[in-house]
Amino acid sequence: MTRLHVDLNIPDTVSDALREALQQEAREQTVLALFRRGACSAGVAAELLGRTYGSFLEFLKERGVDYAPGGAQDTAADEATLRWMDRQADGRKPA
Repeated sequence: MTRLHVDLNIPDTVSDALREALQQEAREQTVLALFRRGACSAGVAAELLGRTYGSFLEFLKERGVDYAPGGAQDTAADEATLRWMDRQADGRKPA
């Protein structure tokens, strides 16, 4: 698994609890933005957030995001993800 690291400067005066909340919010908002743009499928987004597919659908509902499983957007994102995964497995660079 590849790890992505994003730097966010947080003052030392911020509590550990708030730091953890910021980290979780940044992760969720990043994945949600990618999902909304069609850059990843619901299944991939769920995996990125460490959720089950059903839990991710609830997450979308809680945030007011309309989603119809199996739609064209999801299928296209799944196909793009699978092509990328195949290239990674073959050791080729993305096109």
